Order: sequence, then structure tokens, then C-alpha cells
Amino acid sequence: MNNKKVLMDISWSNKGGIGRFTDEISKLLCDISKEELYRKCASPLAPLGLAVNIFLRKKTDVVFLPGYIPPLFCSKKFII
Repeated sequence: MNNKKVLMDISWSNKGGIGRFTDEISKLLCDISKEELYRKCASPLAPLGLAVNIFLRKKTDVVFLPGYIPPLFCSKKFII
């Protein structure tokens, strides 16, 4: 079986409705890595910041982004 390394962005944690969704899903997905990819997740620069931070994660295959802002470009597969 081909196991993919999944990373969940928890930047939205404790920030409104998306934060609640992020917190609840992260409790259920206990077998994946969780990391704050971009602190200012609602910023106009967030798409660029996400893209750079995702690119720097060399050992990640798939990124789960629970927010509504996609990266400007992406070197990996991602789920929104």
C-alpha cells in the first residue's frame, strides 16, 4: 500500500467558523501531521505565503487546507 504523508494546515484554529471546523477535524484526523503554515491566514498575502510554506515541506505529499484561500501556486496536491 502506498502511504501518503498528509499535512493539515491549522492556521485557522480558534478563528471563527473555519477555526471551529479546523479544530473539530484535527481532533478526528489523529494520524496526520498538523502545522500552522501561514499565521495571517486571511491576509491578501496568504496565497503567496501558503505557496512558499507548502513548497518548503519536502516530506509532505498532500496538504489539507480547511480554509477558503488556496495557495497562489502549489508544488504538491492539496485539498480545500
